[in-house]
Amino acid sequence: MAPQVPGFDEPSPTPRRRRRQRSTLRWLPRRLLRPFLVIAACLAVIFISVNWALRNQSRLDIQHRNTAVMDGYRKALEKHLEKSGAYPASLAELPPLRRNVWQGQDVDDWGETLHYESDSTRYVLVSYGSDFKPDGHDYWALRNGHAPDTPAEDICRDWPADQIASDLGWHRVCER
Repeated sequence: MAPQVPGFDEPSPTPRRRRRQRSTLRWLPRRLLRPFLVIAACLAVIFISVNWALRNQSRLDIQHRNTAVMDGYRKALEKHLEKSGAYPASLAELPPLRRNVWQGQDVDDWGETLHYESDSTRYVLVSYGSDFKPDGHDYWALRNGHAPDTPAEDICRDWPADQIASDLGWHRVCER
């Protein structure tokens, strides 16, 4: 006779009916769950794409407005030169075109202080871009190496790039 294993010869219990697992989305019939998830995923992808495009368009608009702000400063600097015969030592000597009320400094459209240097006969005006840090250019060397009628380097869609202007014109700019 074979050795008996406890519980082996006992009759198995009657099979229980498995309870159907309930979906977390109880209001949605099971056959519609997959199409619902596919549609939700597609809408999420569309939302993310549109949001990304609008954000980049917004940054491009800031870059274009910044060009206009710097152009206003360039014109004010030229008027100051005509009136006094020299460029101002600082932008504070110009009428306030776009001045931060709390700091009393002239700002670009990114909200950062404009960098201005002058030796009274020439100047360099720089906006540091969206990262608020200099790119590492030697602005005076860039100004001195600029030939008249040379088109400026186009930096559209390069958000952190510095926009650079001088008495000779634009050196790096985002133009429409």
